[in-house]
Amino acid sequence: MIKRRGLAGISALILMVAVLISAFVIGYSLYTATQTLLRQQEAVSEQKEKSLQRPVIVEHLRAQDLDADKRVDVLVAVIRLRGGDNPINLNDTIVLTQTSAINCSALTYGLDSKPGCRYEIAYAKTGKRWYQDHLSDGDLIEMRYSDTQLRKGVEDLSSRMVFVPPEGLSTQVNFEMPARIYPPNIYLWPVGDQT
Repeated sequence: MIKRRGLAGISALILMVAVLISAFVIGYSLYTATQTLLRQQEAVSEQKEKSLQRPVIVEHLRAQDLDADKRVDVLVAVIRLRGGDNPINLNDTIVLTQTSAINCSALTYGLDSKPGCRYEIAYAKTGKRWYQDHLSDGDLIEMRYSDTQLRKGVEDLSSRMVFVPPEGLSTQVNFEMPARIYPPNIYLWPVGDQT
């Protein structure tokens, strides 16, 4: 009598190959599904992170007297972008004002701005990815407001400016608007020694 030990028939071999192939396909499917879910989760968390952060950083807010009458002629806010954030289009950025010294409740920039309620920009420093009318990483911008809507000689000790970018949280600055200023260029925010 001949004993067949360890020999498998062709049907057992086909069955084993089929099991291995199906295990590979199932494993690959699970791997790709997991990778897709991870990418989606990263995209969602990136969007949440963008919306929960304040991309605009206000370095300081100052008042200037240009005609030596000891009254505020120009308000200047120096702003920059938080490192790593996407550039901000200044045409879509609004500055809300709550002060009796300015007759506008919102200052805007660009061609669609309401006359008298428009801020101007000047690049104090440009970053590597500079683009006109945008606040990019490395840029330092002076937002200047001077118009007939800026009421000279009006004091407001609880003034507020809120910088509202198109994405992310707004940045709020509380300051005291003086009726008279001396020297002709003073810091309103942050308060303290700014030498």
